[in-house]
Amino acid sequence: MIGLVVIVIQMLFFTIVLINYFFAPVLSLPKQALKASNKSVAVLIPVRNEEEHIKDLLDDLFAQSRLPEEIIIYNDGSVDNTKLIVESYIENYPHIIRMIEGGELPKGWLGKAHACYHLGNAANADYLLFLDADVRLHACAVASILDQMVKYKWTLLSAFPKQIMKTWGEKIVVPIMNIVLLSLLPLPLIRIKRFSSLSAANGQMMCFDRSVYIANQFHVLVKQEKAEDIAIART
Repeated sequence: MIGLVVIVIQMLFFTIVLINYFFAPVLSLPKQALKASNKSVAVLIPVRNEEEHIKDLLDDLFAQSRLPEEIIIYNDGSVDNTKLIVESYIENYPHIIRMIEGGELPKGWLGKAHACYHLGNAANADYLLFLDADVRLHACAVASILDQMVKYKWTLLSAFPKQIMKTWGEKIVVPIMNIVLLSLLPLPLIRIKRFSSLSAANGQMMCFDRSVYIANQFHVLVKQEKAEDIAIART
Protein backbone atom coordinates (compact mmCIF):
# COMPACT_ATOMS: atom_id res chain seq x y z
CA MET A 1 0.00 0.00 0.00
CA ILE A 2 2.80 2.40 0.92
CA GLY A 3 4.56 1.55 -2.32
CA LEU A 4 1.42 2.41 -4.30
CA VAL A 5 1.11 5.77 -2.54
CA VAL A 6 4.74 6.57 -3.34
CA ILE A 7 4.19 5.70 -7.00
CA VAL A 8 1.08 7.91 -7.17
CA ILE A 9 2.95 10.83 -5.60
CA GLN A 10 5.85 10.39 -8.01
CA MET A 11 3.45 10.30 -10.96
CA LEU A 12 1.77 13.47 -9.69
CA PHE A 13 5.11 15.28 -9.45
CA PHE A 14 6.09 14.03 -12.91
CA THR A 15 2.78 15.23 -14.36
CA ILE A 16 3.24 18.70 -12.87
CA VAL A 17 6.78 18.88 -14.27
CA LEU A 18 5.49 17.98 -17.75
CA ILE A 19 2.70 20.55 -17.53
CA ASN A 20 5.15 23.25 -16.48
CA TYR A 21 7.64 22.30 -19.18
CA PHE A 22 5.15 22.48 -22.03
CA PHE A 23 2.58 25.01 -20.84
CA ALA A 24 4.20 27.38 -18.35
CA PRO A 25 3.69 31.02 -19.42
CA VAL A 26 6.77 32.65 -20.88
CA LEU A 27 7.48 36.37 -20.98
CA SER A 28 7.68 36.87 -24.73
CA LEU A 29 9.38 39.76 -26.48
CA PRO A 30 7.07 42.31 -28.14
CA LYS A 31 6.77 41.79 -31.90
CA GLN A 32 5.68 45.35 -32.50
CA ALA A 33 5.90 48.76 -30.89
CA LEU A 34 3.90 49.22 -27.72
CA LYS A 35 0.44 50.60 -28.33
CA ALA A 36 0.23 51.97 -24.78
CA SER A 37 3.27 54.22 -25.16
CA ASN A 38 1.70 56.78 -22.84
CA LYS A 39 2.14 54.46 -19.85
CA SER A 40 5.20 55.11 -17.72
CA VAL A 41 7.36 52.71 -15.72
CA ALA A 42 9.75 53.18 -12.82
CA VAL A 43 12.54 50.70 -12.14
CA LEU A 44 13.16 50.31 -8.41
CA ILE A 45 16.33 48.69 -7.10
CA PRO A 46 17.20 48.04 -3.44
CA VAL A 47 20.96 47.70 -2.96
CA ARG A 48 23.45 46.89 -0.25
CA ASN A 49 27.08 46.29 -1.20
CA GLU A 50 26.28 45.52 -4.83
CA GLU A 51 29.38 46.95 -6.50
CA GLU A 52 29.86 43.71 -8.45
CA HIS A 53 26.39 43.85 -10.00
CA ILE A 54 24.84 47.32 -10.06
CA LYS A 55 26.89 48.65 -12.99
CA ASP A 56 25.86 45.74 -15.22
CA LEU A 57 22.19 46.22 -14.37
CA LEU A 58 22.30 49.98 -14.97
CA ASP A 59 24.07 49.42 -18.29
CA ASP A 60 21.30 46.98 -19.24
CA LEU A 61 18.64 49.50 -18.28
CA PHE A 62 20.13 52.31 -20.34
CA ALA A 63 20.45 49.92 -23.30
CA GLN A 64 16.74 49.09 -23.27
CA SER A 65 14.69 49.50 -26.43
CA ARG A 66 12.20 51.30 -24.23
CA LEU A 67 13.82 53.38 -21.48
CA PRO A 68 12.06 53.64 -18.10
CA GLU A 69 10.89 57.08 -17.05
CA GLU A 70 12.41 56.65 -13.60
CA ILE A 71 15.19 54.59 -12.05
CA ILE A 72 15.29 54.86 -8.27
CA ILE A 73 17.89 53.12 -6.13
CA TYR A 74 17.60 52.64 -2.38
CA ASN A 75 21.09 52.46 -0.89
CA ASP A 76 20.73 50.45 2.30
CA GLY A 77 23.99 51.28 4.05
CA SER A 78 26.46 50.04 1.44
CA VAL A 79 30.08 50.16 2.61
CA ASP A 80 31.66 49.26 -0.73
CA ASN A 81 31.69 51.31 -3.96
CA THR A 82 28.00 50.88 -4.73
CA LYS A 83 27.15 54.49 -3.92
CA LEU A 84 30.00 55.88 -6.02
CA ILE A 85 28.98 53.78 -9.00
CA VAL A 86 25.37 54.93 -8.79
CA GLU A 87 26.42 58.56 -8.38
CA SER A 88 28.39 58.36 -11.63
CA TYR A 89 25.18 57.39 -13.46
CA ILE A 90 23.23 60.14 -11.72
CA GLU A 91 25.73 62.66 -13.10
CA ASN A 92 25.12 61.41 -16.63
CA TYR A 93 21.37 60.79 -16.39
CA PRO A 94 20.03 63.16 -13.70
CA HIS A 95 16.60 63.32 -15.36
CA ILE A 96 16.08 59.55 -15.02
CA ILE A 97 18.02 58.14 -12.10
CA ARG A 98 18.11 59.12 -8.44
CA MET A 99 19.14 57.52 -5.18
CA ILE A 100 17.54 57.32 -1.76
CA GLU A 101 19.88 56.96 1.20
CA GLY A 102 18.54 54.47 3.70
CA GLY A 103 18.47 55.11 7.42
CA GLU A 104 18.12 53.00 10.52
CA LEU A 105 15.86 49.99 10.10
CA PRO A 106 12.67 50.51 12.15
CA LYS A 107 11.64 47.89 14.65
CA GLY A 108 9.42 45.21 13.16
CA TRP A 109 10.79 45.51 9.62
CA LEU A 110 13.10 43.35 7.55
CA GLY A 111 15.58 45.16 5.34
CA LYS A 112 14.38 44.38 1.83
CA ALA A 113 10.71 45.01 2.57
CA HIS A 114 11.63 48.34 4.16
CA ALA A 115 13.74 49.37 1.17
CA CYS A 116 11.02 48.37 -1.30
CA TYR A 117 8.39 50.23 0.71
CA HIS A 118 10.34 53.48 0.35
CA LEU A 119 11.04 52.83 -3.33
CA GLY A 120 7.42 52.09 -4.16
CA ASN A 121 6.19 55.26 -2.49
CA ALA A 122 8.89 57.44 -4.05
CA ALA A 123 8.01 56.62 -7.66
CA ASN A 124 5.46 58.46 -9.79
CA ALA A 125 5.18 56.19 -12.83
CA ASP A 126 2.13 54.13 -13.80
CA TYR A 127 3.98 50.87 -13.19
CA LEU A 128 6.55 49.93 -10.56
CA LEU A 129 9.19 47.41 -11.66
CA PHE A 130 11.20 46.08 -8.71
CA LEU A 131 14.49 44.43 -9.67
CA ASP A 132 17.29 42.87 -7.66
CA ALA A 133 20.71 44.32 -8.39
CA ASP A 134 22.11 41.02 -9.68
CA VAL A 135 19.50 40.71 -12.45
CA ARG A 136 20.58 41.07 -16.08
CA LEU A 137 18.10 42.22 -18.72
CA HIS A 138 17.47 41.48 -22.37
CA ALA A 139 17.33 44.68 -24.42
CA CYS A 140 13.54 44.34 -24.79
CA ALA A 141 12.80 43.27 -21.21
CA VAL A 142 11.22 46.52 -19.98
CA ALA A 143 9.15 46.86 -23.16
CA SER A 144 7.95 43.28 -22.85
CA ILE A 145 7.00 43.62 -19.18
CA LEU A 146 5.12 46.86 -19.82
CA ASP A 147 3.40 45.35 -22.85
CA GLN A 148 2.13 42.41 -20.79
CA MET A 149 0.96 44.60 -17.91
CA VAL A 150 -1.05 46.85 -20.21
CA LYS A 151 -2.34 44.15 -22.56
CA TYR A 152 -3.73 41.90 -19.82
CA LYS A 153 -4.51 44.65 -17.30
CA TRP A 154 -2.49 42.83 -14.67
CA THR A 155 -1.87 44.38 -11.28
CA LEU A 156 1.20 42.19 -10.61
CA LEU A 157 3.58 40.44 -12.96
CA SER A 158 6.52 38.38 -11.73
CA ALA A 159 8.97 36.26 -13.69
CA PHE A 160 11.54 33.60 -12.91
CA PRO A 161 14.64 34.54 -14.90
CA LYS A 162 17.30 32.18 -16.14
CA GLN A 163 19.65 31.59 -13.23
CA ILE A 164 23.37 32.05 -13.89
CA MET A 165 25.27 29.75 -11.55
CA LYS A 166 28.99 30.35 -11.05
CA THR A 167 29.98 28.96 -7.65
CA TRP A 168 29.65 25.35 -6.54
CA GLY A 169 27.23 26.44 -3.83
CA GLU A 170 24.97 28.07 -6.41
CA LYS A 171 25.17 25.01 -8.66
CA ILE A 172 24.00 22.83 -5.77
CA VAL A 173 21.28 25.03 -4.25
CA VAL A 174 19.67 26.77 -7.26
CA PRO A 175 18.66 23.57 -9.12
CA ILE A 176 16.96 22.34 -5.95
CA MET A 177 14.90 25.53 -5.86
CA ASN A 178 13.92 25.01 -9.50
CA ILE A 179 13.00 21.37 -8.87
CA VAL A 180 10.70 22.42 -6.02
CA LEU A 181 9.10 25.09 -8.20
CA LEU A 182 8.63 22.84 -11.23
CA SER A 183 7.39 19.79 -9.35
CA LEU A 184 5.06 21.31 -6.77
CA LEU A 185 3.50 24.34 -8.44
CA PRO A 186 1.47 23.95 -11.67
CA LEU A 187 2.42 27.32 -13.16
CA PRO A 188 -0.34 27.57 -15.83
CA LEU A 189 -3.00 27.39 -13.11
CA ILE A 190 -1.69 30.59 -11.52
CA ARG A 191 -3.22 32.58 -14.36
CA ILE A 192 -6.65 30.93 -14.32
CA LYS A 193 -7.26 30.05 -10.66
CA ARG A 194 -7.50 32.39 -7.70
CA PHE A 195 -6.43 30.01 -4.95
CA SER A 196 -3.76 31.67 -2.82
CA SER A 197 -2.04 28.30 -2.40
CA LEU A 198 -1.27 28.36 -6.12
CA SER A 199 0.24 31.83 -5.99
CA ALA A 200 3.95 32.50 -6.28
CA ALA A 201 6.22 35.37 -7.18
CA ASN A 202 9.92 36.01 -7.51
CA GLY A 203 11.35 39.03 -5.74
CA GLN A 204 14.08 39.32 -8.36
CA MET A 205 11.46 40.81 -10.70
CA MET A 206 8.05 42.07 -9.66
CA CYS A 207 6.02 44.66 -11.54
CA PHE A 208 2.99 46.35 -9.96
CA ASP A 209 0.26 48.63 -11.15
CA ARG A 210 1.19 51.66 -9.05
CA SER A 211 -2.38 52.59 -8.12
CA VAL A 212 -2.98 49.10 -6.71
CA TYR A 213 0.38 49.07 -4.95
CA ILE A 214 -0.20 52.43 -3.26
CA ALA A 215 -3.72 51.48 -2.21
CA ASN A 216 -2.59 48.20 -0.63
CA GLN A 217 0.94 49.05 0.55
CA PHE A 218 2.04 45.47 0.00
CA HIS A 219 5.47 45.79 1.58
CA VAL A 220 3.91 47.09 4.77
CA LEU A 221 1.72 43.99 4.90
CA VAL A 222 4.76 41.70 4.59
CA LYS A 223 7.32 43.76 6.49
CA GLN A 224 8.33 40.82 8.69
CA GLU A 225 8.28 38.14 6.00
CA LYS A 226 11.58 36.68 4.82
CA ALA A 227 9.91 35.44 1.63
CA GLU A 228 8.12 38.72 1.02
CA ASP A 229 7.61 37.97 -2.66
CA ILE A 230 5.50 34.86 -2.07
CA ALA A 231 3.68 36.55 0.82
CA ILE A 232 2.68 39.45 -1.45
CA ALA A 233 1.46 37.08 -4.15
CA ARG A 234 -0.77 35.36 -1.60
CA THR A 235 -2.31 38.49 -0.07
